[in-house]
Amino acid sequence: MLSVSVFLLAFCPAAAPPQQPAGGFERLVQTLEKQTLERRTAAMGAWTSLGQAYLEQPSLGTMSPLLTYAPYIQEPVLDALSANLQSGANDPVLSRNLLQLLGSVMNRGGAARLLPLIPQLPADQRALAVRYSIEMGGRRTRHLATRFLQAESADVRQSALESLLLHGDSKLVPALLDGADLTQLDLNSFGAVLEILGSRPDLPAEVRVPAAVYQQTNSDLLNGAIAFMAQYPQPDAEDFLTERALLPRNSGLSIEARKLALSAYESGSEAFRWRNGSRAMVRFLKDEQPGEATYAVAWTLHRLGDKSGRKYLLAGPEERAKQNPNDWRTQLALGRMQVDVSEFNSAYRTIKETFDAIEGTQAASRLVAEDFFYAARAAAGARHSKEAGVWLTATRYTPGELAPYRNLPEFEPFLKKPPFNHLFPVAD
Repeated sequence: MLSVSVFLLAFCPAAAPPQQPAGGFERLVQTLEKQTLERRTAAMGAWTSLGQAYLEQPSLGTMSPLLTYAPYIQEPVLDALSANLQSGANDPVLSRNLLQLLGSVMNRGGAARLLPLIPQLPADQRALAVRYSIEMGGRRTRHLATRFLQAESADVRQSALESLLLHGDSKLVPALLDGADLTQLDLNSFGAVLEILGSRPDLPAEVRVPAAVYQQTNSDLLNGAIAFMAQYPQPDAEDFLTERALLPRNSGLSIEARKLALSAYESGSEAFRWRNGSRAMVRFLKDEQPGEATYAVAWTLHRLGDKSGRKYLLAGPEERAKQNPNDWRTQLALGRMQVDVSEFNSAYRTIKETFDAIEGTQAASRLVAEDFFYAARAAAGARHSKEAGVWLTATRYTPGELAPYRNLPEFEPFLKKPPFNHLFPVAD
């Protein structure tokens, strides 16, 4: 292989004599080549002196000294792996230990060298090697690794599929998902991959989960698919998500799983043509006994702009406040809910009347910072900026503590006015 300096000189014009900057650049290249050689030499020495201790007793303690020499130490490790595979002994324990070390030290060059060795590895190590090669490899290595999608071993096929989904070209993800045969996959593992896949920000908007997902019952698969849908809405998932979120109380479905389905429904609501799900949620609120599931549904409806959700959320606090007119905490609880559902005028009246009623009493000394913060939000939303500023100051929150709330819409009109401009940090 040509050295970097020779490669560069081959493409430099020969007509003009070398200039001083070019000479300086050549010296820089020579310095880098020298440093690389020194590091490779050091890595070879480390493998000679420390490698045997790792191979005899693989552990974090014996591996850690070798990690210092990454990625250069991959070269003697790959040499050792290749030699073991080509030997008559072909020790599977040795290859496993070498493979585990490579998973912590390889770069793209090492992944490219590992890929052609995979068919020679023991059968139960090939899936892991495929994952390492794809995860750590470059574009060409990942392209060559697509052949393992047709491997004889189901484990190898799944490893290739899952690794390419997570690390391969994002443009290929729709086709990979469309071709996934759920009957041939470990659904628990595939569900976990779908959940992680949802965090990839670069997938095409038209990406779809395998159609067969909708007929599955495996909870890990369904949770992973729904988490993916929360990030990449699926236009055909309305009924599926609604049914899962509104399963009967005795279905055994956790509240976390219900909330996940509701979140996915909310994310995809604009793509749903008929909005049958929203109507089903309204019926659910009427028919189901109040509980965590109904409140989760009500919040979803509220965020979707359905008045039924806001009405349901307010009903309990309003009834308790009506039954306990002299209980200041009950009144403030109503005021907080009114703020949370953006009923700012009502919240301002509720909180101000309560503050006025307890002024000068022992109860006033029991108000906490959060009480004043909700009061400030209510006043700001009702356009009473003076009282909003007074109450916000009364929280004694620092600008750092208030920073997460700077973008609340009720505060937005007043950010340039005192005391808001002092309490809220300026956006970067």
